[in-house]
Amino acid sequence: MNADNAAGRDHQSTSVTMHQQATTGILGPARRVLFMIALATFLGACGGGGDSASPASPARAAPTNSIAGVFGGSLSDDQGYDLLYVVRRDGTQVGFFGSEWSNSFNLAGYWVSYNNPARFFQHQEPTRTDTSNGLYRGESAFVSTIFDMATPRLSGLIWAGMPTTRTVAFGGGPIAGSSYKFDTPASVGAVEGRWELVDESGNAVAIDIASDGGLKGSYQGCSVAGLVKPSAGGENALIVNFDFRCGPDPQPLPLLNGFSGFAIALPMSAGGTRLLIFAQAWSEWDGPSTFVAVGQR
Repeated sequence: MNADNAAGRDHQSTSVTMHQQATTGILGPARRVLFMIALATFLGACGGGGDSASPASPARAAPTNSIAGVFGGSLSDDQGYDLLYVVRRDGTQVGFFGSEWSNSFNLAGYWVSYNNPARFFQHQEPTRTDTSNGLYRGESAFVSTIFDMATPRLSGLIWAGMPTTRTVAFGGGPIAGSSYKFDTPASVGAVEGRWELVDESGNAVAIDIASDGGLKGSYQGCSVAGLVKPSAGGENALIVNFDFRCGPDPQPLPLLNGFSGFAIALPMSAGGTRLLIFAQAWSEWDGPSTFVAVGQR
């Protein structure tokens, strides 16, 4: 997938967890993404070397939940997939992949990778490479990725299976078919109103966003309530925080079903705006630990 814009700074990828399992209900078994975040941070801290003494760079002064870069691209596996790749300053990278990007984008799955944020922004080289272990479509995987966000350019390989049973390539740069500008501050006004979204399993997600950023909606028999606001980093991304309110009690239990993450709104050249949302649970609860939804209006 080619195209119009993206950017940020130069970074690299790390440990990867692929998420493609179907979500059969909001009260399905919890996944343990937060454990993976803690583990990645612990391993990064124990990695040794002289990096720990390096002075803070200007890039790391930005809020850690802000977005450092957004790429368009493609992934080649059993078929070719369109790809949108988002890099956060906390070291998290998210890859959304699917088909029909030029139309409405049918989401097939996504993966999440993590890095130690203290190490992630230490170096200023224009291009950097990293390797990591993780899962890809249920198989153990070894992943190598190159980021050059100033260009922008993205390339990577996934070796799936032990021993390797297949190799999957992904890469890209600017976002095809969109006038999205990474360095233009985001606006709640761009996403105000009604959105009919779907998750990676095709389940419906209905949300309404008010002019002040208030978010209300429904998903899998639960109500959704939260807030959308522009990223404090000044880039073209929105920060989202919301709760799932399920069952007879309309009030969420503190820290049990709260989610936080980001939303990227892409003005499409053919008309309309595409919205992609990614959020993770603050703590484990009797429901999914990661929420992903995509839609266009």
